[in-house]
Amino acid sequence: MREEDYKNAGFFGQRLRPYLKGNEEALASLNSYRLHKWLYLGERLTFVGAVALYSQQVLAGDGDQQYFQNTQKVAIGVAAASLLSNILITRHTNERFQRAVEAHNAGLSTAQGSMLNRLTPSSVGIAAAPSGYPLLALRWNVR
Repeated sequence: MREEDYKNAGFFGQRLRPYLKGNEEALASLNSYRLHKWLYLGERLTFVGAVALYSQQVLAGDGDQQYFQNTQKVAIGVAAASLLSNILITRHTNERFQRAVEAHNAGLSTAQGSMLNRLTPSSVGIAAAPSGYPLLALRWNVR
């Protein structure tokens, strides 16, 4: 494929949504991907806020900088918890996006084969003709 053939899906995968319309499995994976991206942004804001609080507490003194007061301990703990949650959040986020694309692609292959599925008989058998000769009996269901 050429570079021009690729589409940008957007940060939350929003540009991919019109292509996935009608495929519930793909949409569910895309929704999960979007949720994890929101969690990632929330985690980043929490981390930056905790670092800013710690920095503000260090620089708030009257020339006498303190580095380990109770408020600073809480800020360090929040920042550490935020970094640990970042590991858990980002670990499988992209796999959810890949599942959405794979479910869409699987749906495309079954949609292309559906015409062949409609033409195949629903039952096959042998029937006896009034003349006594065996006949091949094919039956189709109308959908």
